[in-house]
Amino acid sequence: MRANAMRAILEPSSTLLQALSTTITRQLKDCTNQIAAIHRRATFSSLPDEILSSVLELAAYRPPPKNTSSKGAAKTKYFIKSVKAAVQISSVCARFRWIVVHTPGMWNRIYFGMPEEMLETCIKRAGSIELDILYDNSVVGYTKHESREELAYPFLGYVKSAMRSCRQFDHHFFTYPPDSHTLPVYEMALLEAMT
Repeated sequence: MRANAMRAILEPSSTLLQALSTTITRQLKDCTNQIAAIHRRATFSSLPDEILSSVLELAAYRPPPKNTSSKGAAKTKYFIKSVKAAVQISSVCARFRWIVVHTPGMWNRIYFGMPEEMLETCIKRAGSIELDILYDNSVVGYTKHESREELAYPFLGYVKSAMRSCRQFDHHFFTYPPDSHTLPVYEMALLEAMT
């Protein structure tokens, strides 16, 4: 009887101690992970701004895959991803945000087809650094109902305001007429006006 009474007392204590041991082990693992994260952050914190700026610039850059077409529509997609990645990196912490916003090389590429707000942000943040501008009129015209002219003028307006600091201006004009291999006369006139 006495052994049964002792067992009745010890069994709940054993279960409680096992649960406590599991909780302590989990907390120890979490603590170890937090220490590792602090060490990783300390590595970044110890980097000078100039080096961290280069690291973050490389982290944000999204190059098109090697097998991607070199046409503007494909390029634009990946450069928009680069700008979005820069914005994401800038939300990590205050220091990253300051560095990303003040690294003009992350913002100096603008492309026809970028959303207007992104285009304004890039021109503003590029500051005095020279811009690389890609204007590829093949991005629109056959997939959207707006005329190329209506889509092109807002972009060219921004480009005109930024031309004082342009390093490179690439103009590509490809069309894909469904029935012939010639460029329609109205598009030839538009090409002349745009260039």
